[in-house]
Amino acid sequence: MQPVKNKTVYRNSFNFLRGLLDMLMEIPVRLRGTPMIEIGSGIGESTRIFSLFFSPVYSIDPLPNVDSKAEFIKMTRGRNIINISKFSFEAINYVPDKVSFVYIDGNHKYNAVKEDIKNYLPKIISGGFIGGHDYQNSGNIEVEPAVNELLGKPDKIFIDHSWIKQI
Repeated sequence: MQPVKNKTVYRNSFNFLRGLLDMLMEIPVRLRGTPMIEIGSGIGESTRIFSLFFSPVYSIDPLPNVDSKAEFIKMTRGRNIINISKFSFEAINYVPDKVSFVYIDGNHKYNAVKEDIKNYLPKIISGGFIGGHDYQNSGNIEVEPAVNELLGKPDKIFIDHSWIKQI
């Protein structure tokens, strides 16, 4: 269950945290401290965790909700995070060409996931990683076929439905 505070939904659950951390432990130490891109940052829970492993974190999310944007700013203030308040297809030219990790958790529609993979895959260095959220999640059945079609099955799938694949 997700606790609600001031109408902002938090994902702070054991499975969310464990899945995300287990996924990050799959990424070699040599890639820590390098740039990454997160598509779909919401209020910044995962962004904050990513900032402990990568630098900087390019956070892409239009943040249309005033409450969400305020919560994101509060959660990420003072961290090595560059917020890009745009949709992922608009933000492509605002991020570097060489990153070690791209995490996709934005629009979960089949075509949107495919577009994010196609747009951001060329930005990942050889030996880097692509991953995302909601793979094999019955509430988001469009993520899995899009990932499988373009990348094949992920190398690993985690308890929170995050997935990862090395490039």
